Amino acid sequence: MTSADEELLAKIKILQDAFKANLEDRLAEVDAALDSLRTAGEDNADALNHLMGLAHKLTGSAGTFGFPATSDAAGELETLCESLEKAGGDASAHFDRIAALVDGLRQAAAGETV
Repeated sequence: MTSADEELLAKIKILQDAFKANLEDRLAEVDAALDSLRTAGEDNADALNHLMGLAHKLTGSAGTFGFPATSDAAGELETLCESLEKAGGDASAHFDRIAALVDGLRQAAAGETV
């Protein structure tokens, strides 16, 4: 391995560490969005869309920075939110499943290291 390779790997590690350090804040945003969805009742399309956007961002960023289980869990949440949005946006009947996916996302994030 050349010194340029080592330097690149060191820079990637710094980015991964920064992502991991900020992951709890991102998960807190997901938790807050889940709470908003829960309290929105049947008029929850905006809350669902917000949660879907957060999941989308986590899917991409976690995958980019080397957290595949977190990316996969966020992707499952995003996919469910997207399908519910396309079906009309009322997620109230699916709240338990959404909450379980958020819990799975937290577990995936807790289990990954770089």
